[in-house]
Amino acid sequence: MVDILLMSSILVIPPPPTAIYHVKWWYKVIMVAVLLFAIFCVVMVVRQIFVTGRFEKPYLLPVFLAVLALGVYLCVDAFSARFECAADAVSALTIRKTVRLPISKIRGRREIVETGTDSSTRYLVLESNDSAFESIKVEKRFEFDGAFYEWFNRLPDLDAEGKR
Repeated sequence: MVDILLMSSILVIPPPPTAIYHVKWWYKVIMVAVLLFAIFCVVMVVRQIFVTGRFEKPYLLPVFLAVLALGVYLCVDAFSARFECAADAVSALTIRKTVRLPISKIRGRREIVETGTDSSTRYLVLESNDSAFESIKVEKRFEFDGAFYEWFNRLPDLDAEGKR
């Protein structure tokens, strides 16, 4: 009888649809535009140096090079980042880090908005029920489909539980 009660109190999380989700196309376009702008700025600086033999505002060169480096970083991240769903785990992979969370270690879900001074960013969060596993927090920049949201919305809503 005790075993049945314990088994009935264990939350069984269904596996997500097996898929790999990439960053939305419009986000990639914006990152490419940032990179192209940075390349244009650096080319204009180099052109001015070669045509006139001098550069009137040398303090701008490090700024343009920093913007170029940022553009390269953002493009590489946009084209390589992915969110993977498998039968046994979900993973968020970016150039900064990879987080893998086994399905059995998912406590529930949250949707959060972090507001800055000029804008806000929406995140989907998969909370871990085990301190050995990091929770997954991903921006809504991924091209999630209906099957993913159907699975995600079946998870326990930790925001709703907190309001009770």
